[in-house]
Amino acid sequence: MGIIYENIMIEKNIPCIKLHTYDSIDSTSSQLKRMIESCESIDDYTVVTASHQSGGRGQGTNRWSSNASENLTFSFLLRPMIEACQHFYLNMCISLGIKKALDRYIDGVKIKWPNDIYVNNCKLCGILIESTIMGGKISRSIIGVGINVEQKEWEDWVPNPTSMALCGARAVDKDTLLKEVLESIQHYISLLHDGEQSKISATYHDVMYRKDIAALYSDIEGTFEGVICGVDDDGRLMIKRVESGVISRYMFKEVKYL
Repeated sequence: MGIIYENIMIEKNIPCIKLHTYDSIDSTSSQLKRMIESCESIDDYTVVTASHQSGGRGQGTNRWSSNASENLTFSFLLRPMIEACQHFYLNMCISLGIKKALDRYIDGVKIKWPNDIYVNNCKLCGILIESTIMGGKISRSIIGVGINVEQKEWEDWVPNPTSMALCGARAVDKDTLLKEVLESIQHYISLLHDGEQSKISATYHDVMYRKDIAALYSDIEGTFEGVICGVDDDGRLMIKRVESGVISRYMFKEVKYL
């Protein structure tokens, strides 16, 4: 059963949100899609959140594991109306907004390309962006977010997880955190609409996980030592190979962090 809270102000000059809260649901992104498909009037920053997801999803075929009532899992709607070629800027805005909110609670928050949120080599937050393109523009994006807040134990198949509690944050109010995250994301979306792409990109590069640090990676050719030097205009990760000095560029899933 869903509980709807309408017109919640998160800060002056930032759009109101409509918050749809569920005790249990298959997936917040799936529910938001159903709401859109049912021809309901859906505004930007309409949010679906749930205490428990039975079918939470990550990138590709990945699942999202989350104990009931211990974490913040939600999806929200944006209609960016930006050029399709700027999709990675949207990605940067979302991940930077979440990092900015988390910085109020814990130290050492980094963004692992393309948009995982990491602390001390462990994953704190996952993001899934599903966009629709019409007329060369991103007309609609459903953004799913899972932030580990209180959880301290996971199933064995979950790789290197952590939570805000394990990182030292105490007494985190999840409703407050949700508002802070949306407020911070809206800040970066506003920069994007104002043509501040260079500022967004520079900020993203400053907080990239493993940037300028030699580490091991693997790709179709095998294992190698490399240094992340940034992301190109197409959103491809650039890694400079230590042995040869050659810069390789990768799309999502084409390189693995070791």
